[in-house]
Amino acid sequence: MSEPQAPTVPLNVHAGGRFADELGIETLRAEGGEAVLRMTVRKDMVNGNGVCHGGAVFAFADSAAGTAAWSSGRNFVAQQASINWLRPAMLGVVLTAEAHVVSVEGRSAVCDVVLRDEEGATIAVLRNLSREIRAQGE
Repeated sequence: MSEPQAPTVPLNVHAGGRFADELGIETLRAEGGEAVLRMTVRKDMVNGNGVCHGGAVFAFADSAAGTAAWSSGRNFVAQQASINWLRPAMLGVVLTAEAHVVSVEGRSAVCDVVLRDEEGATIAVLRNLSREIRAQGE
């Protein structure tokens, strides 16, 4: 049996699918278990405190983890994730997510994601545990 080949990832394609598209998430790079994505904080993402809603930040980080795992050439889906919000992201801020698969053991993969603003300040970090799903009979 041959080794799985990493899929070719065109720009603006990511594991987040249509939901990520609605958030305006762009894939800048995705290959070999690593991904870099970008998202601008819009007015509809800001909560009552004028800060990007934690759910939008989490969805962005989760999309980055999924894209990195997917770019490894295996079909992973999130099983568990934990996020730490470190500083607020305000309206208009452009966030960058850098995701890296740090371990693959059997059908499980661990991915770390760091979200930064334009100045390089860390906004949040996420650790994701994914599980490979296979077609029936594999």
